[in-house]
Amino acid sequence: MRHAKTEPRVYPRKGRDFGRDLVVRGKMEAESVGNQLAALNFLPQYAVISNSSRTRQTWQYAASQFPNGQGVMVDYTSDLYHCNTDGFVAALRKYAGGFCSGTVMAVGHKPSVNDVAFWLSGSKIIFGTADAVVLEHLDSVNWADAFAAPNKFRVVQVLKPNTKH
Repeated sequence: MRHAKTEPRVYPRKGRDFGRDLVVRGKMEAESVGNQLAALNFLPQYAVISNSSRTRQTWQYAASQFPNGQGVMVDYTSDLYHCNTDGFVAALRKYAGGFCSGTVMAVGHKPSVNDVAFWLSGSKIIFGTADAVVLEHLDSVNWADAFAAPNKFRVVQVLKPNTKH
């Protein structure tokens, strides 16, 4: 999942990209996608989240829609901030590699989420704010093996926020 809509980069209160917060629209986007994930019963048991303000908040609002939202094991890491595909995949191996089964969720930044979705599935997906892709592993192996080589996942569904009320 890509983080939801944020404050402009030049927001004077923070002065830095890392500290940008979600705007109201972003909070609604994250809740919308979290609701869609819950409706599809794609509920994570584990999540690895970039430790920037906007990704932490995206996770918070998305997870608030999960019945198990408070029970998800979460790691926040700088490894997903300003990383390339190799760095993102290495972080998935590092943090999620110990899980033998279950659903893993990651919240990161563009362009790495686009690139990693392509590396994992071979499908080109362009992420807008709060967009998510549900991937299913093609083999029933543990997560460490799943992240060892490209094209081991298939795209189940691409989710986009529905914030029009």
